[in-house]
Amino acid sequence: IDDGSDGATFPISTRSTEHHETIVHPASMIANNNSNRKNNQDNMVYMKVPPFWEPKKFATAGGIRQHLGQYGERLITPQEAADVGSYVTASDGSSDRLETIYVAIASYRDWQCSATVENVFFRAKHPERIRVGVVDQVDEGDAKCGRPTIPCDRDPGQILCQYSGQIDVFEMDATLAVGP
Repeated sequence: IDDGSDGATFPISTRSTEHHETIVHPASMIANNNSNRKNNQDNMVYMKVPPFWEPKKFATAGGIRQHLGQYGERLITPQEAADVGSYVTASDGSSDRLETIYVAIASYRDWQCSATVENVFFRAKHPERIRVGVVDQVDEGDAKCGRPTIPCDRDPGQILCQYSGQIDVFEMDATLAVGP
């Protein structure tokens, strides 16, 4: 995907954990703050997460988060949004460059998540434009999102196999989920 970022790949893939960062899990911090064991490092749960996307071209603007809305202080403008877009070449043989579409899915122990991801690609007029990112909160024995029912080496024609390069799944322990 061409994002014009001078070498900073976008979106960042979760497949390789080589450059992941270790952080304190937010639920761990909340639990410690709500108990009488405040800030006890022994009670903290740590997790590895992909780094934030930080293209070099925004370094002079204070970084991407400063450029895009001053860390949430304001909404981004259409021009600022266009600055960070990514494009793919149309699969119809033309030289058209199409903007990519990012679909973010938060899945909590959802056995139908893979079907949802399949439908995203199946229903798309230009599935090459789609990039799916899933945070899959699972317990042992749960169905894993983004995995086909039959291994891809046995049936590569499955949608999840055809578009596997456009799907990133970050699995985490469901007991650490923090939500509404």
